[in-house]
Order: sequence, then C-alpha cells, then structure tokens
Amino acid sequence: MNSSSYSHVGETHRSASLTPDQQGLWFECRTSNEANASYNLSMGLTLTGRVDLSALKLAFQHLALNNESFRCSFPEINGEAACRIASPESFTLPILELDLPDNASSESYVERVAAQELSTPFNVSEGPLARVTLLKERACRVTFLITLHHLISDGRSMALIGNELASLYTSIVQGEEVPRPKPSQLDSTTSLQQAPEAQAKRTTDAEYWQEELQDAPSVTELPWDHASPVTSKHLGDQVGFHFEEAETSALRSLAKDQERFSI
Repeated sequence: MNSSSYSHVGETHRSASLTPDQQGLWFECRTSNEANASYNLSMGLTLTGRVDLSALKLAFQHLALNNESFRCSFPEINGEAACRIASPESFTLPILELDLPDNASSESYVERVAAQELSTPFNVSEGPLARVTLLKERACRVTFLITLHHLISDGRSMALIGNELASLYTSIVQGEEVPRPKPSQLDSTTSLQQAPEAQAKRTTDAEYWQEELQDAPSVTELPWDHASPVTSKHLGDQVGFHFEEAETSALRSLAKDQERFSI
C-alpha cells in the first residue's frame, strides 16, 4: 500500500471498517485470554542448506509492508470495535531469534516453542497481530514459525503467505527488485461484505436456517460422555484425515448444489 493512502504525510496509521465476521470475533476475543489465543493460526517451515538469515528477516518485513492486514490492530473507540492500519513507514514486524540449547533435541525444542507461540494471546487493541520466531538449530538448518491472529488471516491466507514469502526471499537473495506494496486490500474486502447484495444474502441465509431449525429442540437429548462446562475453556485439537479424489469431487459438487456450503 502506498503512503499516499494516508491523509497526511508522516501519518502513522489510518482507519478501516471491520467486516461482520471481524466484529463478532473481536467481541469474543475480549472475553478472556483463552478465547483470544484460541484464534491463533501458526505455520512453520524448516529450511536446510545455506540460509541467508538477513535476507529471510528482510523478506518477513517486506511481507508485512506489502500486506496491510499484518499492520492491523483493533482498539475500542467510543464503545465499538475499530480497525487501525499502521503505515508501512511506522511498522516493524516482531521477529524473535532463538538458538537451540546445547542439551535440547531439535524436534522437541521446536515443538515446545511452537506450542508456546500458539497459546500466547495477542494484544488485539495494540497489535501487531503477527509475530515471527526464528529457531537457529545449527549452521545449515533454520526453522521459522509465523503466528497470526484469525482477525487478520485464515487457513487459505496462510498458504498464500508462504508462497509470497518464498518469492520475496528469492528476490532479495538474487538481488532482484522486491515487489512494491499492494493497494489497499481491506477496504475492498469490507466493501464487498457490506454491499447490499452481500447483506441480502446474509438475510436470506438467516431466514433459511431459522425455518429449518424452527422445530429443533432447545436442549439436545443426545447422550454425552462429558457435559459442556458453563464457561467455555476453548480446549480442542485438530484431527487430520484424507479424502480420495473422487470423494473430494463429490463433496465439492454437493456443496455447490446446496449454495450454502464451501469446501
């Protein structure tokens, strides 16, 4: 994003609107640190061979400069959620460098640091909502962990971030010109979600589910092994499984026909 997007030369931030999903997520994150940290997203990658740490750190900084979501914070202003985007000139992405302890195994140490990063809440009001940890295991092996809050990223975005980081690192190492910051992405996304067509679709979807669930019991009668706690503890895990190509294709076709689901 060019600095001309800011109303005055030297301005350190500008404001943007939140999407409806961000507004709900912002409210939930304020209930507890556990709720906040439960929306952390993390990606890790181990690099082997000759790694230029200076180029890698510079690539991360360019990644944050090129994508204004990295520079967002969400303070409360006049009792409502607000989005503030730091200018490229005023922002530095936090990068923590750690050396592998002499008496620690590489795998267990990386797992321990990754778990700590994933469980550490962000300061949603102050930002930044992104951080990087570089684990220098030995001369020719570096693992990086990038953690972002769900307020500024999602699963699909994480894959795109990895691709862009690789491209930036390659350009810097080879002495090529680094891509310029992108035009504002958040404003266009918010405008699309606040457009009359999008609001009408949300209303239609809500009416659909209200009709479908109007006869649903208020309390489930299904048996359970453990009753749900009065206060959510935000504990959970991920379970991976594999679909064959034919099953994936059939599921995508079903979701497309229903028009209310995506896979």
